[in-house]
Amino acid sequence: MILYEVNIEIDERIRSEFLIWLKTHIEEMEEVPGVLPNTQLFWDLEQKNKASIHYLFENQEYLDSYIDRLAHEMRGRLPDHFKEYLVFSRRCLVKTSK
Repeated sequence: MILYEVNIEIDERIRSEFLIWLKTHIEEMEEVPGVLPNTQLFWDLEQKNKASIHYLFENQEYLDSYIDRLAHEMRGRLPDHFKEYLVFSRRCLVKTSK
């Protein structure tokens, strides 16, 4: 299992509207082959404008397929009027046995 973490810094001016869009986006992501249906959204306790979305992929092959074939399209679905108010970073994590 691979954790695909998307970190977002959200400008307060668009927060409410963006979160409505994000809910739909997460649902769409859970339809991607290999994404498990238990996506979680976390908020930073100290910096309230920062969030992390945790998607779980079944394995590395599914994650690679997503990144190679679908990521650009999924990221492109972000409405233009949000783009100047958000900062994204992403990382992939794998759980070790110890």
